[in-house]
Amino acid sequence: MTRRTDRTNWWTVTLVAGLTTTLVAVGIMSLFPTSSAGDTSGYGSPVIAFEFARTPADLLVVFGPESDPQRAERIRSMDLGNRWDYLFLVTYGAFMALFCWSAFKDTDRSSWLIPAAAGVLSAVMDAVENTMLLEITKDLHSTPWLDLLPIPVHAKFSSIALSSIAGALYIASNHGVVWRLLAVVAIAAGIGVLVALTDPPGLGWLLTSAVAAAWSIQLLYAGFRVLRRPSTEHSGRAPKRAPS
Repeated sequence: MTRRTDRTNWWTVTLVAGLTTTLVAVGIMSLFPTSSAGDTSGYGSPVIAFEFARTPADLLVVFGPESDPQRAERIRSMDLGNRWDYLFLVTYGAFMALFCWSAFKDTDRSSWLIPAAAGVLSAVMDAVENTMLLEITKDLHSTPWLDLLPIPVHAKFSSIALSSIAGALYIASNHGVVWRLLAVVAIAAGIGVLVALTDPPGLGWLLTSAVAAAWSIQLLYAGFRVLRRPSTEHSGRAPKRAPS
């Protein structure tokens, strides 16, 4: 197998992971509750509000008091969504890791292994987070996990931001104006994730849209790399820039 074919194959695997992530995301969106007992508009959705819950009072805003007839259904939907999220975290973690791995195979620069590892770390932290959330919904009155929940939540989103920004930098370093403009959008989206983490109650709504924007651009790029003709592939020369 030639080096050029090897690079193309890795981008193909990356594209498949990205498309699978998209399909799984669409599938699980309808599983999570669409409304909460109180106002969670600053978070953008009940599931984001639940991830950033820090007190029993925050849980009541999401699920409602025991007298709320919708409380049990909200808990059931949240648990169902979080169980299926284990599949989602595998697909998106693989997509981010493979994107940066493909960049590594293109360039032979080991610095790309750092954001690749960040992609894996985001999935691991999401799995830890899901386990905590499922424990919390077993008994909303006894919530010892709330004090620890910020660790995997912030680690997950920070890792997603790091891997996404690195992927965007790779796109910007390799192609013309259009891809560079798209890369700027993806970088801004990654930064938006980090900004949202500074004020989740007010800016949490940014998280889902920012991550979706960054991943969509990476998915388009992976498709571009698979569909472009072999004669236009790089000759193994490393790009001028690597992630800082």
